[in-house]
Amino acid sequence: DRVAVGSNSYTVIQRSNLVHRDSVVLDDIYLSEMRNFLTVIHDEFAELYHAESSSNFAMDIEYKITKDNQLIIKQARPWVSYIFAEDDTPLTNDNLSMSLYPNPATDCITVECANCDLARLRITNSMGEVVQREIIRDENVSQIHLHLNKLPTGIYIMSGFLPNGRALNAKKFIIRD
Repeated sequence: DRVAVGSNSYTVIQRSNLVHRDSVVLDDIYLSEMRNFLTVIHDEFAELYHAESSSNFAMDIEYKITKDNQLIIKQARPWVSYIFAEDDTPLTNDNLSMSLYPNPATDCITVECANCDLARLRITNSMGEVVQREIIRDENVSQIHLHLNKLPTGIYIMSGFLPNGRALNAKKFIIRD
């Protein structure tokens, strides 16, 4: 549902089961306050990640409303599909789609990309930090096996790059024990 609040609007993704079906949990004051908080958080993190001009940069925010009706931001982290630093316009050509398996992985993961000519792979953690880089020596190979035994359990993003530096679609994967 697209809802207008003054000159702003928002999209209801999921309705709460705590209020009547046609109602929302946050009233206009909270929505305005939330928009202000989110703008500050987004802009601060965009500066931290040098992504001020990137249309791909977004934040994942966890919040709650206390029993005293106070809005509290619990966590803020860069959206895990954000591609950092290189040409951050992902290619959308379906013939250049990268896949990962198994997912979740334990000690090894296979990256498959037929007809991609992958030149480099980069793994970032959920904080956006680069934790592993791989240079692909043979760009004509369609499967690359990566050892993950030096990485702790967690959520990661695999980004593939072509020889010209263009990014493929990034993929989220999980490492478990």
